[in-house]
Amino acid sequence: MLIKNFKRLFGQERNVIQNVYGFKKDLVNLLIIGGIIKRNPKELLQNPGLKLQRLPKFLSKFKTNKLVYFNGSIFLDCFAPPWPSVAFNRIVDGLVRRFTSVDFNWMDFTAALIISITKKCVYRCEHCYAIQTLGTEDILSVQQLLKIAKGFQKLGIGVIAWEGGEPLLRFDELLTLIKSTTPYSDAWIATTAYGLTHEKARNLREAGVSAAIISIDHYDRKKHNEFRRNKSAFDMAVKGVRIFRESGILPNICVCATRNLMEEDGLWKYLELAKKIGVGFIQILDATPSGNYIEKDVLLTNKQINAIKKFHIAVNTDPRYRDYPSISARALLESDDFYGCTAGNALIYVDSSGNLQACDLLQISFGNVLEEGVDTVYKRMKNYIPHYISGRCPAQTLHHYIAEVYQNQKSLPLSFKDCEHLLEKLRKRGLPRSMRF
Repeated sequence: MLIKNFKRLFGQERNVIQNVYGFKKDLVNLLIIGGIIKRNPKELLQNPGLKLQRLPKFLSKFKTNKLVYFNGSIFLDCFAPPWPSVAFNRIVDGLVRRFTSVDFNWMDFTAALIISITKKCVYRCEHCYAIQTLGTEDILSVQQLLKIAKGFQKLGIGVIAWEGGEPLLRFDELLTLIKSTTPYSDAWIATTAYGLTHEKARNLREAGVSAAIISIDHYDRKKHNEFRRNKSAFDMAVKGVRIFRESGILPNICVCATRNLMEEDGLWKYLELAKKIGVGFIQILDATPSGNYIEKDVLLTNKQINAIKKFHIAVNTDPRYRDYPSISARALLESDDFYGCTAGNALIYVDSSGNLQACDLLQISFGNVLEEGVDTVYKRMKNYIPHYISGRCPAQTLHHYIAEVYQNQKSLPLSFKDCEHLLEKLRKRGLPRSMRF
């Protein structure tokens, strides 16, 4: 019934991306809040003073979100399940329970799992965080990958983002994995779109994929191809955006914001490209000394970080840009004024060998989930990162210490035992300002 009403509100045309604003956005917000209240009356009625203190402060952070409508679903952000859906309800209700509990316990909560299903990739990208795990032979079988995914689903994971390497290079197994884990968890794929066809995209949609995020790291074809070290990378990515959209999968793009891109005011030109090719979201990840960038001087200046924040807010809130894609910039969303570092809580990462990291960029392994079990390794991670934490991304702020460990180990991810002193620094970080109640 709700989807039928959406079609009346947004129109009947399929595979068309629409931004939600004005009274439509107000209506959607009311419906979402109404559903939360209906599903969580006990939590919201207990300790009303606590709710009045916390929830409005938390909900105010969504003012800079630009909602996107696509084929009967509303998307709030990158790697967030669409609404309405089973996965959306599980994540949001989990957040409500934590924000309305006296002890503010996040020890058993993580929203999204990013899992690498293959070591294979035809690219060797300038910034690749998986560069040291790439290869020609995959280690994990489909059965092992399912064991990992379902182990985390028991912990409440609402989104599984399948990636690699290049996940499309393991296409038949990818379909099996998606079919076996949806709709309990929403399915996204992170890809370069290498080898994507309309038939493959339709198969992915039928299996349960709701959205894809495609890497495009420059608005200029030549510079993107140089970054990806493949002369066809740009054209394949742009073509992939169109194929996903035409097949009913919401296409989004991701950019690694480098100093060079920021120095040429490149985000605004990138925005025009994104509007032209037709995407829902632009995810902006500022360059981090991780993977292929480890030990390299790539961090953006404070001025450049602030420029990204202003860009996010302007495009998502200024009426002049209401028909442009929604922006999801880590520099803003993971600042102390919003959610802080979300590693281990908004997302976790399992590499192509089964090692659990709190984030794909914070390359410290808390252990192998196949060897020790999901619960054991997950609890070890949560002991050090129990909730969203204050301060800038630890892969950035601790990069000198990480480089020292890497000098001795010379492989990624770094071992837990060699990094306990770094993790102690994280444990001592408190909640971000926005969550200090």
